[in-house]
Amino acid sequence: MKREELIELNVPEEAIDKIMQINGADIEKVKTALEEKEKALTEAHENLEAANKQIEEFKGMDIESIQKACDDWKQKAEQAEADKQKFIHESKVAGYVKGLKLKDEIYENHVTKMLLDKGLQFEGDKLIGADDVVNPFKESHPDAFQSTKPTPTFVAATGTSQETKLTKEDFRKMGYSECLKLKNENPELYEQLKE
Repeated sequence: MKREELIELNVPEEAIDKIMQINGADIEKVKTALEEKEKALTEAHENLEAANKQIEEFKGMDIESIQKACDDWKQKAEQAEADKQKFIHESKVAGYVKGLKLKDEIYENHVTKMLLDKGLQFEGDKLIGADDVVNPFKESHPDAFQSTKPTPTFVAATGTSQETKLTKEDFRKMGYSECLKLKNENPELYEQLKE
């Protein structure tokens, strides 16, 4: 997401700054996770190199020792490959879950675990059977998903005709007296924002 794209959509500068800040935080989370996974893959590659080096050293050893060591390293290489495939699959599932627009990381982790526990597999970019897991979760936990409703607006009480948008973030920053005033003047908006 680029600032220029948001400007072309006539998004206010203040909103652009907030969007870019949130987007930057999400990118940093993904970068951190990617760095951790790259480190794990590098370690697996180093283990494979060590195995190859040890195989070279076995040339002067007896056949039984060589066979045992080869079997051990073969098992380690197979495990490393299985771990790599598991990581790739888990990353794809996590990407799928990100697209569901859950409210927070706790819900994302829970839904990811549910999908992984079912052993669902991808066919291309489609996670086969995911709807059978996600739809019942949506029905039983509708509050786990980000709202698709537009942010409510209200007319300022000053008598001006200019509309002011009050976001949930603005609401959370309001003091007690401001919240009480909003509740008395616009109870419907107050109820929407306090959720």
